[in-house]
Amino acid sequence: MAESTTSIMTALTNIFADLHIHIGRTQTNRPVKITAAQNLTFRNILQEASDRKGLQCIGIIDAQSPSVLGVADRIAQLADQPTKHLNHRPPYIHQIPLEFLPGVGKKTIDRLLSVFGTEMNILHSAKLKDLQSIVGDRIAHYIDLSRKGMVDLVEGGGGSYGKIKQ
Repeated sequence: MAESTTSIMTALTNIFADLHIHIGRTQTNRPVKITAAQNLTFRNILQEASDRKGLQCIGIIDAQSPSVLGVADRIAQLADQPTKHLNHRPPYIHQIPLEFLPGVGKKTIDRLLSVFGTEMNILHSAKLKDLQSIVGDRIAHYIDLSRKGMVDLVEGGGGSYGKIKQ
């Protein structure tokens, strides 16, 4: 009788993740790097990431780190190493948070969330015509451009965020 072998394949699942969230305060309200961000406690970050944004995986950094390498320092450390790309790895999708899009404020985000549930649904799943019916052509257009990676950005750095050219 011949032996049989079974091949087990693991299906890849798409998830929404943010692997670079800064924390501003410890649970005891001790400042951590971003001292002006008093509401960025671990608990608040988890609730925001899960409930509002619809993220399934997060990475929190700067948690009580006395010394944090800057991006330029880390790039310099890695610059001479070969690039590794794993073919089985799904692509990363770079996205712009809703609040960074021109014309999008708290009321607009709240309106979108009341219809579509989470920010990930808004940014990735909602149909353009449905977005237009809620927020109009201009904002829906920016969301669509953002999805396609077609917004013009002004880079940030040194503690300031980048911006979208209007």
